[in-house]
Amino acid sequence: MTTTTPSTLEVKPDWLRRLWERMTASYGHAWVSANGVTPQRDDGSLTIAGQTWATVIADLDGNQVAAGLKACVLSGREFPPKPGQFRLLCLGDPSEAEVLAELNAVNTQRSPFARLVWQRIDSYAWRHATPERREAMVRTAYAWATEYRSHGGRLPPDPVAEIGVDAPAPKVFTPEVANAEIDRIAAMLAGQAVGGAQ
Repeated sequence: MTTTTPSTLEVKPDWLRRLWERMTASYGHAWVSANGVTPQRDDGSLTIAGQTWATVIADLDGNQVAAGLKACVLSGREFPPKPGQFRLLCLGDPSEAEVLAELNAVNTQRSPFARLVWQRIDSYAWRHATPERREAMVRTAYAWATEYRSHGGRLPPDPVAEIGVDAPAPKVFTPEVANAEIDRIAAMLAGQAVGGAQ
């Protein structure tokens, strides 16, 4: 059986301990019963929970871990997040409900994560789907996106520019100009009728 030695903690010596302290303060018994009182055994090696959480935060920076902890506190949830969920909070990725709201919104700029989820959705099926079907589509695509992100996948780049067509400014006609235009069109149509009768 392979155990993690104390040297594993040298990567981020205080982060794991601080993570445990913050999670214990936020979730109390719910955290301790799921993960233990400490991430380390008496001999200094990491517990299985300690190894799991060390892996989750291994490539994150301090600001990202702090963002994840803040998101946990602000969520008001009774139970602590699972390691993968915490990683997503650290990365700042929106929740499934937030992504669904973004994708349902019309003419809004989507977050990079929502664009990642959108890559896995059939746009034709989306346009014709019921709200319940859209939720199911987002749930499936969101699960893929979170898995992709948990393995270090990158978000799509921001769009370079929006594709759009500049509409010409509307012409404003006075009644005189409008009547002259109507007369011109009537004369043109009368000429076609005369020409067609010949």
